[in-house]
Amino acid sequence: MMGLPGLATAEETSAEMNRFNVVLVIDKSGSLGMGHGGSDPDGLRFDAMRLFLGLLTERGNHVGAVVFDEQIRYDSGLLPMNSMDEKKALIREVETFSPSYDTDIGSAVLCAVEMLEGMKEENGLPCMILLLTDGKTDFSGADGLERKRASWTVANDALRRAKEAGVTINGILLNVSGKGSDGRREIEIYTQETHGTFEEVSKPEDLAAAFRRFYSIINNTVYTGEQRVAFSEEGKAAFYFTIPSFGVEEVNVVVEHETAPEDVTLDKLVGVEILGPDGRAYDCTGHELMSSRYILVKIPNPAVGEWRVGLTGEAEDWVDVTMVYNASISVALESDRPTGAYRAYSPYSFTATVTDPGTEQITRENLQSLTAVLEVENLATGDVREYAMTPAEGGYACDISFLRGGEYAVSVRLGSGGFKVRSTPMEVTVEPWPLVAKVTNITDILQYGHFREDFWELEIEELFGVADSSGISYRLSEDYGGAIRVEDGVLRARFEGMDEASFVLTAEDLMGQSADIRFDVKVPHVTAAMDSVNNMLSSGRFDEQSWSMELDGLFTDPKNCPLEYELSNDENGQITLADGKLQIDLRELRETEFTLAATDLFGARAEIPFALKVPGPTAGGAISELVKTGLFQEKTWERDLNSLFREPKGTKLSYTLSDDFGGKAVIENGMLRVDCKGLKKAAFTVTATDEYGLSAEIPVTLTERNMTLVYALYALAPALGIPTAITIISRLRKR
Repeated sequence: MMGLPGLATAEETSAEMNRFNVVLVIDKSGSLGMGHGGSDPDGLRFDAMRLFLGLLTERGNHVGAVVFDEQIRYDSGLLPMNSMDEKKALIREVETFSPSYDTDIGSAVLCAVEMLEGMKEENGLPCMILLLTDGKTDFSGADGLERKRASWTVANDALRRAKEAGVTINGILLNVSGKGSDGRREIEIYTQETHGTFEEVSKPEDLAAAFRRFYSIINNTVYTGEQRVAFSEEGKAAFYFTIPSFGVEEVNVVVEHETAPEDVTLDKLVGVEILGPDGRAYDCTGHELMSSRYILVKIPNPAVGEWRVGLTGEAEDWVDVTMVYNASISVALESDRPTGAYRAYSPYSFTATVTDPGTEQITRENLQSLTAVLEVENLATGDVREYAMTPAEGGYACDISFLRGGEYAVSVRLGSGGFKVRSTPMEVTVEPWPLVAKVTNITDILQYGHFREDFWELEIEELFGVADSSGISYRLSEDYGGAIRVEDGVLRARFEGMDEASFVLTAEDLMGQSADIRFDVKVPHVTAAMDSVNNMLSSGRFDEQSWSMELDGLFTDPKNCPLEYELSNDENGQITLADGKLQIDLRELRETEFTLAATDLFGARAEIPFALKVPGPTAGGAISELVKTGLFQEKTWERDLNSLFREPKGTKLSYTLSDDFGGKAVIENGMLRVDCKGLKKAAFTVTATDEYGLSAEIPVTLTERNMTLVYALYALAPALGIPTAITIISRLRKR
């Protein structure tokens, strides 16, 4: 468990951040080592102490130790540590104590707090306590309960003074037997209240993992991933690491092996040889530290370049190797946030300032040799987003926006290869983007959504004023048996068998904000575009020997969904539906009645009744004419038959005569001609027949008009003095 401090100050992010005033508070009570039931029978607390002290920078730390059971058994005071030999001397003192007696954690913590009070102001180094215990204050005897209450009073005083002095308490629960879990809560109180870390070790191999996490947090650096190195048949193994050109003060090579046999020390079982970038062997004298499980070799001020670590051991055996870099640089994180909380989707600038007391001036080339990444962790979900930072004056910069409201931890990870440095996490509170409905009530689903095949759908994010819909959940007040649902941010509905629907759609974000939209909708269905179809001429078209009508336009479906059509009567296959058309074969069929029905994908149905009779040609009235047959008789009477008959379908007509009078009446090129010479009277019928066999008739009566009156006028005209055409012609002839 870990509490996150706020934005670090300039002093807290200086190069001194990898040096500490630290006190190790080490439990030696009897519960730790009582045979196989002890919570630390293998002495993991000593391995932890050795590993922790070995990883601290070789110079510049102040370290103390408190060993306790029911009393304080050892108090070293706060000592400057400037060599591995000084660390080893403190270790030897602590390891002389074996488990015994009861446990008083409060008094031991108070002793450590008193040792650290005022030290931050004196030397400028952060103060911390490393508490290694099975985590349960307990006393035996008749006065055990009274002593426990007194210890709790002391513990409360110690916690109060630690918080006032800015002392961070970090705890490791030693719990190999499983009994230490009873004391977990007691340690967590110290760590949570002082923004420290908590780790639990339930088996020996947990210790390395616990310290990787622990050391990464307190020292703002990062272990490289542990790698398992196997020995060859000759008992040889090797691995490499690279030191960047900027930022590394020390590198620690940690080799872990299973517990060696009692008569063989670990350094006899595993040999370590380190070669620098120049190929020369590194002299480990005075820079190594060992425990029953670890070999630690420290390399202060390592040369830039690739290093080689050669290992010797038993054939086909293996070791775990971990690299820990102690940085000479530190990183401070700042933002341009105005007063008040951050707001989701508003841009903010973050800058990471890099400091290094060993470098007079940090250049852009220095910065470009390392990679800077801004990490933004959502504390509610654990999700982490990374943003690349670019070199800027004195550090790095980038602009980001938070995607949703909540609590975040923002930090900078700076490094190259296995070397990583972190800034102190910055706690950020982000106000969510207001969640509001753009519309309160929807009644027209055609206006807000669209139909696709057999369902209607609507993009929900179009309905709500929210910058990011990925953190929004939706629920429906009524789903009509699953017919209406929300999937992947889309509202979908199948309205089969439904004419209307009423429900409420509620959107809720991760911060608990919600908004509602009510739906009171009428489901649009297919409707007939006309009451009936009775006129073949105005409704469709004739083609050769059939009549057809486009189905489009017969029915109106606002959903634009495919329709299924059905005939109540197909006249034994003479009426068909194909290629979007209603078609009737007219070779035999002259009239019909049927119903055409259309059904949409939701089951709604509409019908149009058809009552059709095929129209035939029509004729004008009967023709009765006098035909002149006198001196200037018209030898031929003729009429254009196309003017006598009308064919509304536009098909070609054929004509016949009831009597041709011995060939005097003929039809040629659509013209009826009658030779009237000598024809006294003729009565006959003209019949026009269309391509479907329908016909119309016109009766024709022609009567001869005699020229007797004309001859009489010719004889009497001269006597009467009447000039006529005949007399004029007669005079012209005499001349």
